[in-house]
Amino acid sequence: PESLATQAWNAMKDDGTSNDKKFLDLTRRKVKNLRLKNNLINGVLNEWNLINNII
Repeated sequence: PESLATQAWNAMKDDGTSNDKKFLDLTRRKVKNLRLKNNLINGVLNEWNLINNII
């Protein structure tokens, strides 16, 4: 059977991009998504506050 990574690679739309130019979440630079980052930070802080208020 094919690995999950191979299945994901084969499921990508063939737009003519050569294989050495494609990537699956690996980039040479950081991609900033401030909204996601803030949501994650707020979620962790909310959990921490909830746990500490219960104890």
